[in-house]
Amino acid sequence: MADDGGDPQPARSSRPLSLAASYAVLCAVQAAIVLCARPPRRARNTLLLAGLVLPAAALVAGVAALRLGGAHGLAWAGAVGTPLLAAPGRVRLPLAAVLWVVAWKADGLLAQAASAALIALAAITVAQLVARVAPAWSIAAGLVVVAVVDVVLVWGRSWPD
Repeated sequence: MADDGGDPQPARSSRPLSLAASYAVLCAVQAAIVLCARPPRRARNTLLLAGLVLPAAALVAGVAALRLGGAHGLAWAGAVGTPLLAAPGRVRLPLAAVLWVVAWKADGLLAQAASAALIALAAITVAQLVARVAPAWSIAAGLVVVAVVDVVLVWGRSWPD
């Protein structure tokens, strides 16, 4: 919704959650993702090469999108890629379509909840694809590395007073 000057304004129903409520929602969403992601069948050794080639190709595609289209190009890739990853199969396709429409058309906490659910479904798909080609120990090690990097990036910088 724009004001008289044409500048975008937040929706009227967009009240931020408190820190405790936000953290509780984050934990609940992460727990639901873990419960929904069942381990897939292990891939044959011929697909293990895909576990090396596909991440490298995704990195190259991301860098190319950033250089060609900038942040706008990456935003479009996320806007298109997330619903596509969230909707594999007959069961999740209608759910992902409804969540996408709600996230697009609704305002406030409803749109944010639909967006979080859509991202969660896409994360489940990516996790299942990774689990097909990577051994469990490498996934665990990768999660530890990501957690350490996250802590360093968030808490390792100086915050303004």
